[in-house]
Amino acid sequence: MKRLLFVFVSSFVTLVLAGQAVAISSNDWFSILNNSIYYDGQQQNCNNSGQNSSNKPVSSGSSVYILGDSITELAAPTYQAQFQKLGITANINAQAGRSLIGPGVGSGQTPGTTGLQAISQDTSEIQSASAIVIALGTNGGDTAGPNGTIAQAIQAIRADNSSAPIYWIDTIAISGTNPPPNFAQILNQVEQSNQAIYQEAPQLNYSIISWFKTVDPNGDPVSMTGHETDSNGYINVDDAYHVHPTVPAGVNALVNLVVGTLSGTISDNGAGIGSVQNSTCCNISTGATQQVAASKNQAQNAQTIIGVVKSENLQENAALIALMVGLTESNLTDDANQNIPLSETNPNKQGDGNNGYSLGVFQQQITEGWSTFAPNAAPSGDQTAINQDINNQQAVNQLMTVSYDAEAFLGSPPGSSAPGPLSKGLQNISGWESLQPWVAAQEVQRSADSSGSNYKTELNTAQSLLNQYWNSSSPVPLSVSFTSSGVTEGTACGNGSQVTTSGYENPFRAINNLYGQRVDQGVDFDGTGPVYAIGSGVVTNVYNSGWPNGVFINYQLTSGAANGLYVYVAEACTPDVSIGQTVTSSTVLCNMDCALGSNCPGIETGWGSSNNGTSEAMVLNEWDANQNSTGMGVNFLHLLQSLGMTLNGGNNTINPPVQSQGMPNNLPSWQ
Repeated sequence: MKRLLFVFVSSFVTLVLAGQAVAISSNDWFSILNNSIYYDGQQQNCNNSGQNSSNKPVSSGSSVYILGDSITELAAPTYQAQFQKLGITANINAQAGRSLIGPGVGSGQTPGTTGLQAISQDTSEIQSASAIVIALGTNGGDTAGPNGTIAQAIQAIRADNSSAPIYWIDTIAISGTNPPPNFAQILNQVEQSNQAIYQEAPQLNYSIISWFKTVDPNGDPVSMTGHETDSNGYINVDDAYHVHPTVPAGVNALVNLVVGTLSGTISDNGAGIGSVQNSTCCNISTGATQQVAASKNQAQNAQTIIGVVKSENLQENAALIALMVGLTESNLTDDANQNIPLSETNPNKQGDGNNGYSLGVFQQQITEGWSTFAPNAAPSGDQTAINQDINNQQAVNQLMTVSYDAEAFLGSPPGSSAPGPLSKGLQNISGWESLQPWVAAQEVQRSADSSGSNYKTELNTAQSLLNQYWNSSSPVPLSVSFTSSGVTEGTACGNGSQVTTSGYENPFRAINNLYGQRVDQGVDFDGTGPVYAIGSGVVTNVYNSGWPNGVFINYQLTSGAANGLYVYVAEACTPDVSIGQTVTSSTVLCNMDCALGSNCPGIETGWGSSNNGTSEAMVLNEWDANQNSTGMGVNFLHLLQSLGMTLNGGNNTINPPVQSQGMPNNLPSWQ
């Protein structure tokens, strides 16, 4: 494998790959070093969508051509269905066991063909295609060089179609707990193919869709260890190969990745903070995109941290390190601690932790001198000293203020007159600027992982947040407060105005005889007809046997004022979506068939949870199966009303007292 050489020149980085230099902006070099972004060498101007202008999204009425092996064969029905929904014809040629030079297994009396043979036979499909996808490499056979098999494949395709963008999907093998006897051979085969695919992309002008990075965002497709991770269960480790996607989770994720890339709606399949459209300016697609959709709390906390960095005249690398730590320690939320009772009632509380006596975004221990109100570390085991710290209201409040948290983490330049707690942070680490970011983070935090690799796992997400917020700002997140007898919703955008519902639509606009029922965890209805998504999002759950009829559709919004929040539709509604599917306000989630008096349970819709199978009201312990309404349910009713929902009968009854325990302060106000 030819190694990558990075030459830093002014504000640009020159990537020398296989003899060809590719200039990229310095803002992106960090992502490349950490294998999150892979460029194809096409240095053309971006259009307004943020994609390379040479890779225009395929649209309704067009066709795509996909050439693959058993992975594509397994996913073919889902590909067909998803492309069909977009009005796109998918011509798929897939055979198990196929490589570019090795024949696959044909069906019936049809003999198998190699990938190169298939290309020569599928001339008409290739000629008519608006985009071409090659998914070969699991079975080896991908070789680099002027006479390599990859060059032969690209040249043959270009002979039939000189303009359509070409995409190549990389692949991954997961060992699992019981790897097959020949796993080392499978791993080597996959790695060598990935190396050739990435090496040839700049010269041969094709793009890479990284299935590998979708499965394991922190792994390296060209340098595999055999211990790659698959936290989402996308790879089947129960067969003899450990490369095939699981059904339906893996297949849905793969198809969503490919269809999203080709249609221009690529979404994040596992970055952990949400899902957004790809905004990179090159032909590249990975499971983790360059822009991260954060919740309102996370966005505000990221901006606060960046603001403190700037106020101390520090550069972006300090913000990058701070964001890495915040993501690792608390997922960028201002966490209270169940071991510190005073923190549980703090108005800044955004979540809960129980790591010793740690507090806030950076999870600094109140007993270790991080507060100016409790500057002396309590001796280990000295419960009297510990109690003195954890019952210090000023210290608790200070460590649950994000701006102070950031100041403490950043420390102060040596020689300054800052008090002790502000002199133990990043700036007090000698030579921190030249350390790798995760090493610098570890020097401050002193976590159990002495290498700092726990912080390194959040490097890509931190870089994405930094890219988003270093030179921009967003409105102040909404504040929402609740009383025991009702709901008092706070001001939006910090100026007393209502939050906009732009981008959202009434999900019940096509329901016949929509009949209002009570408000509990969510809002209950009877009626018949299609239920739409409120806005753009990604489906995270479809079924849960604990709900009537076993239906619990959950999707995470990726745009609008409620960006990052989850919405559920449950009970008497037949699903028409699958996990991993990208939806818009025009997408039918399910079909409701519960006419008034038909003795069915109706449907319930409201704010869902990241736990997927339950409502946020249940997670917050607002719902106890009584007849009371919840604060989350009332808020969701206000959203529906603001979208113009009208009833043909009944009433969405709010039963006081409204239960509103631990309401999230990032919940928008709709009235």
